[in-house]
Amino acid sequence: SQKIAQYTSTVEAKLMEMAQYAAALKGIQTRMQGDYNMISGRYTKLFRSINNNLQSRIAELDKPVFQLVDRDVRLVDNRMRLNSAQFAVNQLESVLSSQLLATSRVKSDASRALGVITDYVRNTALQTQKSNATMQDKKIDSVEEIYLPVSIVESTTPIGTPSLRYFVARSGNETIDRDIDASVREQSVNAILHGSWSEINPDDMANIEAEFTVLLAKSQDDPRVVGEIAKMFNRAGNVQRLNPDSHEL
Repeated sequence: SQKIAQYTSTVEAKLMEMAQYAAALKGIQTRMQGDYNMISGRYTKLFRSINNNLQSRIAELDKPVFQLVDRDVRLVDNRMRLNSAQFAVNQLESVLSSQLLATSRVKSDASRALGVITDYVRNTALQTQKSNATMQDKKIDSVEEIYLPVSIVESTTPIGTPSLRYFVARSGNETIDRDIDASVREQSVNAILHGSWSEINPDDMANIEAEFTVLLAKSQDDPRVVGEIAKMFNRAGNVQRLNPDSHEL
């Protein structure tokens, strides 16, 4: 009886200790389940957003295919289904009715096609009228020559190599100025280097002087710069022109 009592107390102590361990393990399990649910929920939300983003990108990449299926394939399918004629041949009385139905379908399709063609022709004529109204119907009777001042400076670099630069008057239009620069670069420089020169006509020289004076009067530069330009122009006593027979400008 003493051994039974001793063993009983020992077993009861072990049972109480195991119950405490079970409670502690239960608490750890509960905390681990909460942490797992929190972490899994976080990653589930992250992967769901990534999947949605990828799905939207794939849908954007495959958008032409989807449009083809939604528009063209469905249109072809409807056309095959609606434009096909069905005839009932099991009864003689229904043949006439089936023929009338098929004829009405053909007439309806033809009327709709003619309506679409009519709208297209009407819209085309309307657009043509609007285009003609907005465009000016003018004809150039003659070709005019326009002279632009071009300054080409030939110098020698400090190392002894020749250098060639050119300056062109600006018109204010970027497209026109770009074309002028290309023309001067491709034609004028080569023509000046390899072309033949002759004395300029006095009437042309007078026109050049008058135009140059007008340009100086309209200039917004410093008055001293304008005066120096005028002095340089007056000192240029030998003015020659490039013969058009040697190079085409």
